[in-house]
This record gives sequence, C-alpha cells and structure tokens, in this order.
Amino acid sequence: MLNDWSHGLGWIAWNEDADERRAYMEKYMQTVINGYRTECTITDEELEHLEMMVNAVLMENIIDVFEVKKASGEDFVFDEEESYNVKCLVEGLSWFGFYSDIFDSESPFEVEI
Repeated sequence: MLNDWSHGLGWIAWNEDADERRAYMEKYMQTVINGYRTECTITDEELEHLEMMVNAVLMENIIDVFEVKKASGEDFVFDEEESYNVKCLVEGLSWFGFYSDIFDSESPFEVEI
C-alpha cells in the first residue's frame, strides 16, 4: 500500500502548486486505502503513521541503491534521482519532498548534490 503512494506521484508531479499536489495525493491515497480495506484490515491509528511509513519506503529505496551498487562493484556515485532521495532523507523532507520547495515540476525528483 505504501509503494502505491509513490507510484501515484506521476499523475500530479507536473503541477507546480504544492497545495494542489497535496490535495490530489490525499484523495488518491484515500482511494487506495478504501481498496486496501476491502481485502485487509488497517486501523485509523495505523494510518496516523502513514507519513513515517512512506519515509521508511524512501529509506528502503536508498538502501536498495547501495546494495545494488555494492553487488555490482560500482562506486557509490548517485545520479540526480538518487541524490534527491538522499537529500529528502537527510533534510527530513517527508513525503519524498513532494510538497516542499525542493520539488521542481520541471525536473521532478532530481537534484544535484
């Protein structure tokens, strides 16, 4: 369910208005949650931790990059997307930085460090 949050970003990433992106994603996630609840149980108390759980997905994505690069013998040089994820984690930008000033709809999820 949490990966569904990140998979829904592309539908609205082009929008420059962070408030409109947030409103869209809240509606999107409510649809995902409603569907999830038809098959599984998730409490409102658990959903209060949704932001933290989405941040855990971000951490998993970063760790996966390290594991893949290590397994292939590559140096730990991040591209713009990987750098963006690290910057969000280090600076405490929740929700993949999607609602922050770091997010650029012209080149979404990219930053040079």
